[in-house]
Amino acid sequence: IGQYIYNQTGKTKTELEKISRQEPPKYNYKVFAIDYERSKLYDRINYRVEKMLEEGLIEEVENIKNEYKEFPTAMQGLGYKEVVDYIEKRCSYEEMVEKIKQETRRYAKRQVTWFKGIKELTWLDAKAGNEKNIELILEEINWKECMKRKCEQCKYYNRCFKEKMKKDERKKIGGLK
Repeated sequence: IGQYIYNQTGKTKTELEKISRQEPPKYNYKVFAIDYERSKLYDRINYRVEKMLEEGLIEEVENIKNEYKEFPTAMQGLGYKEVVDYIEKRCSYEEMVEKIKQETRRYAKRQVTWFKGIKELTWLDAKAGNEKNIELILEEINWKECMKRKCEQCKYYNRCFKEKMKKDERKKIGGLK
């Protein structure tokens, strides 16, 4: 890929990345990530691994393995390599399960580290709940300001309009103001 990029642009991939970071973004955007307490995140990961296995991960990997002669790129995903090791009797079921959980936790830790490097990121507290986080997101995207402007070209216009209508309706029947 690097050679293709250089042949097309006369610049290396690294040079193009540096240039792109110097230019301001073309779009106004917000980035959100959910911040879980580490023990809760790991509990969720462990549960998800168990669920994947219950829902047929081993059978899925066996089917892919039987269908392709070579080891497809998709088999490099979390859990797949470990299941192949189990199928080929290189580890026990329990070792496979623990290895999938461990590798998934490591991956999650790398993701958190990567997210921490994003300046524009707004962290949402998982403990705060969905309603509170939705409020925070709406504040961040400034949808109330949009509603005041009644800017029909705004991508939030429909939502703003619907929210205003709900609020007006509640006022009429003595609800929230």
